[in-house]
Amino acid sequence: MNQHIITVAALGPDDGGMLTFAAYEAMERAQCLVLRTQQHGVAKLLGEKGIAFTTLDALYEQSEDFDELCVLAAERLVDMACESGGLCYAVSEPVSDETVLTLCAELPQGMAVRVLGGVTLAQGAACAAIACGVNTENLRTV
Repeated sequence: MNQHIITVAALGPDDGGMLTFAAYEAMERAQCLVLRTQQHGVAKLLGEKGIAFTTLDALYEQSEDFDELCVLAAERLVDMACESGGLCYAVSEPVSDETVLTLCAELPQGMAVRVLGGVTLAQGAACAAIACGVNTENLRTV
């Protein structure tokens, strides 16, 4: 049995200026690209570049709460990965995204997840603070 790989790509905190090349390349080459939501700034960039994608926005309306959303998202992504053979799932910050964590916890046998990290909102804010004279050397986020 072939192993299906779901690549999770970090979109970063903005409209694409902080998007890593690896994440962009993974999205561009994906047989099936899914964004967690259309409400991310990178969605416009992808549209302008002619990169087709779908979103999980409809699941928000179907879900009673965020826990159910995460389970439904994981199930949908697994189904789509099986159908397409190569899926890229893009979220702002994979490390803290509950849909990604649920996907990894619920991953069936024969599937694997590869995560491409990126710039976090905290890193973006820290970089902006440097220009204001803030010493961010020992900055910690909680």
